[in-house]
Amino acid sequence: MPKTTALFLISILFLINGYAQKEIKELVLQNAVSLSEENASEGFQKIGEAIGEAKIVFIGEQDHGDGSTFLIKADLIKYLHKHKGFNVIAFESDIYSVNYAWTEYKAGNISTDSAIKSSIYQVWTNCTQTSKTFEYIAQTQKNPNHISLTGFDNQLFFKIGLKNLAGDLITYLSTKPIEFSKTSYYQQYFSTDLDSLMKIFRYNNDNKAAKLVMLKKMKDILSGIQGQLISANLNADYHFLIIENCIAYCEQLIFTYEGNEYNSSAVRDKQMADNLTWLATHLFKDEKIIVWAANSHIMNNSSSGLKKVFNKPPSMGSFIKFDPILGPQSFLLGFTGYTGEFGRATVNKTYKIQRPKLNSIETWLHEANYKKSFVNFRPLQTNKESFFMNCFNWRDYKAAWQNFFDGIIYLENTEPCTKVFRFK
Repeated sequence: MPKTTALFLISILFLINGYAQKEIKELVLQNAVSLSEENASEGFQKIGEAIGEAKIVFIGEQDHGDGSTFLIKADLIKYLHKHKGFNVIAFESDIYSVNYAWTEYKAGNISTDSAIKSSIYQVWTNCTQTSKTFEYIAQTQKNPNHISLTGFDNQLFFKIGLKNLAGDLITYLSTKPIEFSKTSYYQQYFSTDLDSLMKIFRYNNDNKAAKLVMLKKMKDILSGIQGQLISANLNADYHFLIIENCIAYCEQLIFTYEGNEYNSSAVRDKQMADNLTWLATHLFKDEKIIVWAANSHIMNNSSSGLKKVFNKPPSMGSFIKFDPILGPQSFLLGFTGYTGEFGRATVNKTYKIQRPKLNSIETWLHEANYKKSFVNFRPLQTNKESFFMNCFNWRDYKAAWQNFFDGIIYLENTEPCTKVFRFK
């Protein structure tokens, strides 16, 4: 090929790429709506219009230490409850513990505050900016259209679960026509082994070899129970789901201790999606659900080419979006920002957000003088052009993000969580 022809073709490709990039930038700005105080009412209405008749709205966060994000999430929850009929909040917390605590609250045994603090992760309950959400949840309990709490994480974490899960499952299995409940192992050792499973903390690497032996043993036992329940057509109730979560937790921890975090994350996100599906089709089948979770869990990253961008298995949001019933009824709303700091309420350290790249959605919105804004991505989803965006943990990647989320909320400045109490 002559040198002049090659240079000409390179120039044409450069111009086409530049035009396409300009096009996606223009689309972003055309679909951006201010959420500043003077425009907040109109802005939230635009979010409501974009959500439409969705049954599940996922609201994300870059990191679990984004105090400013939590404040606007509180306002959004209030709007969705009052104007769109959403009356369930599903937190990225232990499914068994949250549901047990909320059942105890409804029975009058504990307060809403106790239910929240005993079952929601401290990254939120110890963050002052999140208290606005929890206070609103408590206020709604006086009304018929009150907000209910649930969880969807398979990680068994809380003392309330440690105290009650083993006895709960033993009582449940004792009433079912399966062979396992007649065995001497069930009578003598099952409760102790369940307690041992609940006491394992995934970030503690002590005695890994012994833990792996126990986890593989429990996975086999629980899988056997699961098979017997399926044979008895008892695979649709809540306790079957909890057994399924225990199996997934065993698998997740096995991969973690074997050093395979990719597969560990894959197991967790798949189980969280199964949990949400069960909650939306069984426990809260006639309700609208707000899902509170990280961007990394809610985004639809099902594209097979995504590994070229970052090494992450399909997220919970991907499984939900592919569900033929729940997919069309879901709206994935991510969060991003331009500058500031983040810091979790469980550690005494903050981190500075790196300045976004020039060719990023954060820079476009910053240069357009948006302080807070919502961008509806759905009108952009026929466009395949890529751009930089902070997708999770305040790390930026280049991808066609309009196909990973249905919309994003942008904050000019992010402040870290203000801790209710400091950890030593």
